[in-house]
Amino acid sequence: MEKYDPTIAGRQFDPDGWVKASYSGDGVGDSSKGSCVLLQKLPDGRVGMTDSKLDGTFAFIFTPPEIEALILGAKAGEFDRYCQ
Repeated sequence: MEKYDPTIAGRQFDPDGWVKASYSGDGVGDSSKGSCVLLQKLPDGRVGMTDSKLDGTFAFIFTPPEIEALILGAKAGEFDRYCQ
């Protein structure tokens, strides 16, 4: 199995194609500045995830079912303990 390198993975994405949650705020006068998790879909359907502080240079890549499980778990409150 080939070793995964998130810095190489980041090069697969359009620098202007990242999407952040509206809950991340605008970064102006709020406490969420610099705390944005960004997502972007690749042509083959996989989804990249990065942090706004990294300018897309570092990304983890997930399959659609993996992202779906994460989002459904978040909607169900399974990760609420990490927000405190």
